Amino acid sequence: MLFFFALHPPLLLLFQDQVHGDDEQLEDILDNDLTWELEIARRKKRWRLKEEELRAEKNRSAEATGGGPEEQDRTLQQLYHDPSIKNTQPKQVFTSAAASGILTNDLVQIMETAKDTGIEADTVEDNIFQWNVKIRNFTTNW
Repeated sequence: MLFFFALHPPLLLLFQDQVHGDDEQLEDILDNDLTWELEIARRKKRWRLKEEELRAEKNRSAEATGGGPEEQDRTLQQLYHDPSIKNTQPKQVFTSAAASGILTNDLVQIMETAKDTGIEADTVEDNIFQWNVKIRNFTTNW
């Protein structure tokens, strides 16, 4: 190959320019990925802090009213009570930390695929349990 480039110097320059351009493009992609990863890390930290704040507020509220966390869980159960399942306690499948982790991962995935899916989502005041969602580019033909 060196012999080929020695015979055709303009091709060598063209090849070098393309390689240099590819390197710049790769650096831009890496910079964008790094920027996105940093943004997600910052958001996850804010979401975690907000969740801790909400849980602490819930515990203070429960203590002020004289009921513990179990009492608040019963209140929620009464709110969504189905009379057909009388005197049964719902089984909690996930811990609170696992549930917020699942929500966090789902939200990040939605954010990453927003351009492809037309679905944009973000938290309301960094609360991972409340989202603003915008749906775009859907057909109205039913």
